[in-house]
Amino acid sequence: MLLLAGLIITVSIVAYTVGGDFPIFYHVAKIILDPNAPNSQIYDFLTSDQYSIPQTTPCTYYFYSMAASYILAPLALLPYYWAKTLFIFLDFIAYIVAVGIILYNLGAKERWFFYPLALSILWFPFVMDIASGQINSILFLSIVLAVCAANKNKTILAGVILGLAALFKLFPIAIAMVLGLKNWRILAACVATIAISFLIPDSLFWIHSLASRPAGYIPDIYKYLNNLGIYWFWLYSAIVGLITAIVAWRARHVDYFSLASLAIPATFLAAPIIEIYHLTILIFPYYYLLVAMKKDRIYILLLGLSAIAIYCAISILWTVNRVQFAGLLLLWIIALIQTNRLSQEKI
Repeated sequence: MLLLAGLIITVSIVAYTVGGDFPIFYHVAKIILDPNAPNSQIYDFLTSDQYSIPQTTPCTYYFYSMAASYILAPLALLPYYWAKTLFIFLDFIAYIVAVGIILYNLGAKERWFFYPLALSILWFPFVMDIASGQINSILFLSIVLAVCAANKNKTILAGVILGLAALFKLFPIAIAMVLGLKNWRILAACVATIAISFLIPDSLFWIHSLASRPAGYIPDIYKYLNNLGIYWFWLYSAIVGLITAIVAWRARHVDYFSLASLAIPATFLAAPIIEIYHLTILIFPYYYLLVAMKKDRIYILLLGLSAIAIYCAISILWTVNRVQFAGLLLLWIIALIQTNRLSQEKI
């Protein structure tokens, strides 16, 4: 009870002291529930004084789908700070539950369950996700639930969950593509869920908002390749995707946890735009690979170096840079080795 009370107090303090992206979510929720405001207004330039929202945010655009705005709409039924406190609390709980599910499926027990769970709270992208009032921890739980559903042969449900997550951020589509190499129903259900969401009026404005999105955090590799020529820019992404697909296809008989652990670092490594809090989800492949390769000390050391590189790049240097790229690249290579190893064992 004391731990829960402490959590509630901490979340409440964060809700009052940090603006982050939550003002946008609340602003959009207000528009959806306002009978006098057209739904397409959610994609217009947002001003801080609309609906008397007490906090401002450096981001003034909404990039999620129209369907996502309806999911966020209940937030506007609460006073602003109550809504933000609840949102951050749910984000925190979603992260803890997601990590707990991963550890449970990896067979962790007692202290080997508790210590990694407690340590995961210190993962800096997660800290930034909470501090920024972002939604990546909830999407993380969605991905974990989708992988669990797929492992239980509920592939359509897994695809639907990934499709719902993709209504907020697009990267779950890439994860669905890799999992879909094992069972095409996952990708089909994901795409169908997104397609059905366009039946909601004004949903096509989402495409326009994505096309006009500011660059955000562009990885250094893309900045360098873009200077060489736009074709190199896309060739790099295609190469990462192709290598991942080939290895995943050969290893399609392994479990979905292994495939997801390959798909997640590949997705972020190939993504032309990365935000710090997106990397919250990297705790999935780190924990999976840590257990899967625990007999190989060299790989444990390399996993540690990868995690340190990403952590330092974000918490100390405060930017997406070569150090973070090196960490992601190393994690992806280890995932490729482990997935290929499992593939060989299955043959």
